[in-house]
Amino acid sequence: MEKTQIAEAIVAHLDELLAGLSPPPTITQGTDLIGNGLLDSLNIVRLIQFVEARFDVYIDDDDISAELFTSATHLAEYVARRL
Repeated sequence: MEKTQIAEAIVAHLDELLAGLSPPPTITQGTDLIGNGLLDSLNIVRLIQFVEARFDVYIDDDDISAELFTSATHLAEYVARRL
């Protein structure tokens, strides 16, 4: 699976996850998820669970950092390396 497809799946999941915000944010593959305050600790856990289940990869605790979640593209690059 290409990283663009991975990033698209991550963005689609984030759209669902954050749909309850008012107004709902517009998220692209390059949106700064941390800098824009879109991911709190609970949503990071939910995103990790989604990625691990959807792509059958394990995100090592040592790899979990704010940098990993800066954007869907950045997270997709990590996932692509793990596949």
